[in-house]
Amino acid sequence: MSTPINVTVNSRFESSTQPASLFTNAKSLEEGVTRLLELAASSQKKLVRFMDGMVADLKSKNINSSYYDPGIKSFDSALRKAKKGYGTPNQIRLLTDPYRASMIVEDKEGIQLVSDFIRNNAESFGFRIVYDRDTFGSPWSDGYRDINYKFADVENQGLVGELQIQLCGIKKFTELAGHKAYEIARELPRNDPTTPIIKKALEGVTRYGYNKAATMKNIGCLENIKSLHGGKRKSRRNNKAKKSRKNRKY
Repeated sequence: MSTPINVTVNSRFESSTQPASLFTNAKSLEEGVTRLLELAASSQKKLVRFMDGMVADLKSKNINSSYYDPGIKSFDSALRKAKKGYGTPNQIRLLTDPYRASMIVEDKEGIQLVSDFIRNNAESFGFRIVYDRDTFGSPWSDGYRDINYKFADVENQGLVGELQIQLCGIKKFTELAGHKAYEIARELPRNDPTTPIIKKALEGVTRYGYNKAATMKNIGCLENIKSLHGGKRKSRRNNKAKKSRKNRKY
């Protein structure tokens, strides 16, 4: 049985959501998700080229970096997220990460340089910045923090996707524990009286972990991202002792 599609959205978020025109012929949420993912493939490739440019720029400044390319969102994951929504279910236009990636650096200097590169070069790569939020100064309640950019691919019907800028330690803790805690909290029954207690406990654990992770350097996450997830990674280590460039896909 197909799921009804909802193309309405709060006017406050209009500029950073998927264009309504993408879903003119979609008769169900499933069709809408399929449409997004069909378009996302080319935007994902463009996003990877954009990150290649960032890595090269960072290399010229002797900054260690890596990026995580998970590929486009899976149909099941995208449909599940669209159904859950944010207050109102089935709002397809709020599904703003059909193409996505993460840039990972070791310290705050790298964070700033990546952000500068994005602002100075997004348009030349065919992207328009439609949203950005820096939570390093004011982390989420569970302690997670990053800079989150949303882009509209101006050469692909304005399709919106996501790029996160992350500290190495934060990324590593997210993959090892933070995201698992988030998934547990997300699936807790809303009407169960123990749910708020469990959520508070989980947030306490992850907040402590993220606070520690944010201060750690040289903990090996740029070298061992492969062991943390099954996506694709390209890393370029730049230092005086090691000038060779490594590209790996898996």
